[in-house]
This record gives sequence, structure tokens and C-alpha cells, in this order.
Amino acid sequence: MSDRRPARLDFPRYEFRSRNESGTEFLLDPIRRRWVIATREEWVRLHVVQFLIRERSVPPGLVNVEVELEYDGLRRRADVVVYRSDGSPVLVVECKSPEVPLTQAVVDQASRYNRVLRAGYVMITNGVVHYIFRIAGGSAEFLPDLPDFKQFAGRASGTGPASRPADASDSRSSTTDRSR
Repeated sequence: MSDRRPARLDFPRYEFRSRNESGTEFLLDPIRRRWVIATREEWVRLHVVQFLIRERSVPPGLVNVEVELEYDGLRRRADVVVYRSDGSPVLVVECKSPEVPLTQAVVDQASRYNRVLRAGYVMITNGVVHYIFRIAGGSAEFLPDLPDFKQFAGRASGTGPASRPADASDSRSSTTDRSR
């Protein structure tokens, strides 16, 4: 096993196509349809995508990876964005390497991205710990787990054009982790 692969993630085990070039491991990203360097964060990102598709029934065509956006005049990239069939974002996921703690700064980062994207759900994960927030009516509600796609894509997000998009940093609820 490569030292870039996290020893244990809190996701089901998924197999990925890999190749080695001059000592560098690459993984095939099925969404971007290209080979990417197998960093620890990339392992988390690929596992999140497979989790969404296989465990939460998200259609692969509604998942995008490294979505470019502009915030305060700066170009940024959201790690994973899930869309409804009408093209509106429903979930923003920010991924970190397993050794990176999920601090308020990570919540704030995902929240900034969601101010632009206006999704109804935000998830932050380092592959070991996951925090999920439902954004509605100007506040963020902590969820213990992400519901199935039909449930979370079918709910009104409360972030339509007439309302200010909430972000996860507005949440007053306590957060616990799903680590095992």
C-alpha cells in the first residue's frame, strides 16, 4: 500500500484503478475521466464520490468534482458538488486529508463556497470524521448522517434567489463526529 493511501477511512472500501509512473501513484477519477495524483486528500475525495453514488443513490451525471467558483474576486474550487436534475446545486462537500482536523476554519471555507453555490446541504469530511448540515431558512441544522439523494434533493433548500443563503458557520447546534 502506498504511503499516500490513508490507512482507514470511515467509508465502505472501494476499489480504484491505479497506475504508477516513475514512482508516483495515479488514480483514475471516474467523474473527471482523467488520472490524478493519489494524494491523501484525493483518496478522500474519490471515496466521497463513490459513497454518494453507491450508498446515497446520487446519479453519477449529477456529481461534479473541483467546481470552479469566484468568491470575493478570487477563484476557488469546491471539492465536490451534487446537483438536482434541474442543474441547481443541492450539496457542497469540502474534503481534507485524514490528518487534517475539521476546525471552524474548514466549516467557514465550505460556507464561503456555499454562499456562491447556494446548496441546501453542506458536508465537510477528512474521511474519518464527517459533518453534515442542512441549510434552510437562514440557519444551518447539524445532521447525524446524509440522507438518500431522493430525500435531500427533493427537499426545498430555502436558499432561493429571494433569500440570503445560510452557511454552516451560522449553526448553533453542537457537532459530533461519525468516526468509528
